[in-house]
Amino acid sequence: MYVVVVGCGRVGSQLAGFLSEERHYVTVVDRDAGAFKRLKKSFKGGTLVGDALHDDVLVRAGIKQAEGFAAATAFDDTNLAISESATEVFHVPKVVSRLIDPKRERTFARKHIDYVDSTTMISGRIKSQLFQGPDSIVQQDRTEVGIQVIEFGIGDEANGKPAISLNYGISSKLLILLRDNKPVAFDEETPLRRGDRVVMTLRKEGWAIVRECMGSDLDDNTCPGITAYDLASNAVAEEPPSLNVIIGGCSQVGAFLAVHLASEGHKVTLVDEDPSRFKRVPPEFTGGFVEGAIDTEETLIKAGIEKAEAFVAVSKSDESNRGAVELARNVFKVPRVMSRVFEPREETAYQELGMPYTCGTRTTSQALAEKILNPMVRSKSACLFNQYDLVEFECPSAWEGKRVLTARNSARAIFAYVVRRSTGYMSENNFVLREGDTITALVTARKVPKLEKYLLKISR
Repeated sequence: MYVVVVGCGRVGSQLAGFLSEERHYVTVVDRDAGAFKRLKKSFKGGTLVGDALHDDVLVRAGIKQAEGFAAATAFDDTNLAISESATEVFHVPKVVSRLIDPKRERTFARKHIDYVDSTTMISGRIKSQLFQGPDSIVQQDRTEVGIQVIEFGIGDEANGKPAISLNYGISSKLLILLRDNKPVAFDEETPLRRGDRVVMTLRKEGWAIVRECMGSDLDDNTCPGITAYDLASNAVAEEPPSLNVIIGGCSQVGAFLAVHLASEGHKVTLVDEDPSRFKRVPPEFTGGFVEGAIDTEETLIKAGIEKAEAFVAVSKSDESNRGAVELARNVFKVPRVMSRVFEPREETAYQELGMPYTCGTRTTSQALAEKILNPMVRSKSACLFNQYDLVEFECPSAWEGKRVLTARNSARAIFAYVVRRSTGYMSENNFVLREGDTITALVTARKVPKLEKYLLKISR
């Protein structure tokens, strides 16, 4: 495809780089020539300095020939205006915009502009992990097909037990074993160790197997909402417990998250070194405010960190966010900690620390790319500190009649489960695939494009 991307900030440059790596031709437009320094050296597209609010700049960028258009600036008004031009004036087939302020959602929808609401999406990812506890996360709850994908930490009671303890026929299957924050090869006899993290596929009966292996390590505090471990639908709490939450940074995400958590009955304190940012929060907000740097012990103590049950760092500084979450977890022993990451290159540090986080830049650019390209491989979630993406794709005709083992080895992916006619099936080696099946798999983020290319190749 020929794609025009307007805005070469973190999101725009990440999106342009991804599209270029996928061999699409990309032209990036930005008013600031210095912004193009964010593009990777491997970027093979074009750049144009100019204000995209002027149609002649878009024409010079090649919009008349474009098959895709993305408005990725940091300003909603700009994104809306240029997306309207791309749609109504130049009739680009695929137009998508970044949306920052959720309050503008109706305006975008009314003008029929497709968009990615980055603030709501990032806040949702933070909440989904924050309320499931630090040791157990339901990454996907497909109750309608009788399947779940869960991630949890190995505790004292399971220490030394063989990996096969977590497998039980078609009810539970161990997919990935992470040790010292690195994936390790395992077989049935590989001993589990305290501190390991695992990803599993479960049917509802599988919870009994997991609890038998984990013992009291797996209780309501570890996986909220589970009152009967043989009921998969109870694995995600319908009403999360009320928590004392501190949010570091009154960014757009921080303000949005604070208001929603407070409205759900949580005690929320917002911390920011610039008190003027607190104006982002409406007057009806019931939480508290503390002025100060989020990565200092003095400020955090003033905010009540010693009694906090959850801490979220969502300022616009990666350095401040990382310093803050390390203090919260290591010094003040806050049980639930999450951080927002801007620069994707920072992800490695979080993975090595085993620190929960969400990378808003990568998540937003990935969502924009999916809307433009409509890829075969669709990302659904991120597991094991974002080292693996949980993805979904349709079984290609080339795999008709082939066993899971054969397809899995060809795709170099870990198959989690298969859905056929609204029924979920465990990915047993001898399970025979049919065209039309939907496959959910785990792959590292850098292998997602390779999986897409492979599936396109065998589908021709």
